Amino acid sequence: MAARDRNLVAWQAYVIVMSMVSVGLMIGLAISVSSHSSTETSKADALARATRAEETTRKLTSQIEVLSGMLGQRQFTQDEWDAIKKLATGDAQTAAVQTQFEKDMKVFGANEPLQNRNYPKLADMLLRELRDRNQQIDTANRNQAKLVKETESAIKNESEARMKAEGRADKLEKDLEVARADFQKQLDAGQQTISSVSETLAKKIAEFSKEKAILETKSREEKEKADKFVSLNLKLNRRVREVEGEEFQSAQGKIVNTAEGGNVVWINLGSADELRPGVKFGIIDPSVTRLKEARPKAHLEIAEILGPNLSRGKVISGNIQVPVVLNDLVYSVVWQKGRKMQFALLGKMDINRDGLDDRDRLKAMIVQAGGVVTEDLSPDGKSSGRMTVDTNWLVVGESFKVSANEDLDLRQKDFRSKFADMQLRAKELAVSQINLDKLLNWLQSSSQTTERTVPLTGAGSTGNEPPRQVPTSKGSVSELYQEKLRAGAYGAPK
Repeated sequence: MAARDRNLVAWQAYVIVMSMVSVGLMIGLAISVSSHSSTETSKADALARATRAEETTRKLTSQIEVLSGMLGQRQFTQDEWDAIKKLATGDAQTAAVQTQFEKDMKVFGANEPLQNRNYPKLADMLLRELRDRNQQIDTANRNQAKLVKETESAIKNESEARMKAEGRADKLEKDLEVARADFQKQLDAGQQTISSVSETLAKKIAEFSKEKAILETKSREEKEKADKFVSLNLKLNRRVREVEGEEFQSAQGKIVNTAEGGNVVWINLGSADELRPGVKFGIIDPSVTRLKEARPKAHLEIAEILGPNLSRGKVISGNIQVPVVLNDLVYSVVWQKGRKMQFALLGKMDINRDGLDDRDRLKAMIVQAGGVVTEDLSPDGKSSGRMTVDTNWLVVGESFKVSANEDLDLRQKDFRSKFADMQLRAKELAVSQINLDKLLNWLQSSSQTTERTVPLTGAGSTGNEPPRQVPTSKGSVSELYQEKLRAGAYGAPK
């Protein structure tokens, strides 16, 4: 508070001094004017002195107005203030006062208007700032006193809490000693119990080891029995499949008539057997017993369904030296009465020996013959579908070949693993396996190359065959064949 009072007295003294300076200047000006007017001696000199006095008066008046503006007695615009200051120049003391005034007015901000730039306003502003600063100091002092009290209170509370905590720590230490003693007693008792239990456990382990050996022996015996049952079950499954497959292990039909030298035949299958045009059969001699392993003497493709048990077909491949005759059997591994034969394809299916995979063509041939593909594993390792117990054939194609010193890459290892897995699943499901060549023996078609087939009509055929005739022969060989035989077409007539 004392510092604030001292600042206030200093500013008040400053304002009073400046006011006294201004009054002194005005008195001096008045004395100067009086002295000047009394010393005129002549009219010319008086006129000159009057002119100088008038100029001096204007300057003094400007100086008085400048001082009035500094003291806040008058209000000026910026232009008026600049003009008055210009007129008041020429006096060193006034210039010094103006310079000090400009320096003092810099205390105001740059945006403070001209009317507020004077010593009374400056004193008011400084007094306001001083009061505000004193208020801030008072507030800071009060806050400091409050913080001191709070700090002292916190120290007191913490001291009391520390003393209580130390008391609780002492009590806990005593309780811990008691607990340690009790724990040691319990530990000693536990060690005795553990020793007793260990002895009992050792005895039990010995007993369990004997029982385990007995059970392991029984388990091996049961496993051997189970393996025998599994093996027997697989054999029975294969036998069941063989029994179920007796139908397609025997011929589905036979040739009941022929024409055009055996190129056109009629078989005893028709609409009642759900036969349709396009189905292909192999033609087998009646003396063959193992049809699955037999090589057909020729192949025919059904061209027309004539009745419930009669269809007409065309021989599409064969050997001219082994003619097709009546009562020859017709057999297909793809077609069965009332159901679709199911196939699984494994590996590369190279039909025409060009090194490329022809599985799409093989699938088309199977579908055309009335079958369906249930699982397919291509050489690139991609697989689709899944074999079931209803799958009839697993067609095994080519796997990739590697030399003894060549390592398999990941793709080849994956394919070989899938290849072996598919063959194992086929054995477990009792699915019969067949290679590509054997399957193609039953899927021969006129669209294939002569690498695997020989036309029945021979290489010397001109294609100008006699018109189709309805067969009338009831013998084992067609009339046309007998006529050609008598004519010596196949050698010396017998």
